[in-house]
Amino acid sequence: PFRPRKGEILDESIAQIVYNQHVTIPIVHIRDGQYLIGPEKKNCVLKSGHVLVKVGGGSERFDEFVPRNHRGYQKKLTGYMIHNN
Repeated sequence: PFRPRKGEILDESIAQIVYNQHVTIPIVHIRDGQYLIGPEKKNCVLKSGHVLVKVGGGSERFDEFVPRNHRGYQKKLTGYMIHNN
């Protein structure tokens, strides 16, 4: 499960979404505002009380982005595990 860093509001907001939506793909903090979400490195920010994920030329709400991509990320990670033993 995602473990938020103490006192980090962005981490705590992400943890709440992960818990509420029963997210099973790995989400790991890399460095300031950067997270590994499934197999992809994404930049995240907290704006107006919402966690946003930078995608393409814009951003998308984390609570919409993760469920929409969850299944695809699971398949990608499974493929990586099979091909790399």
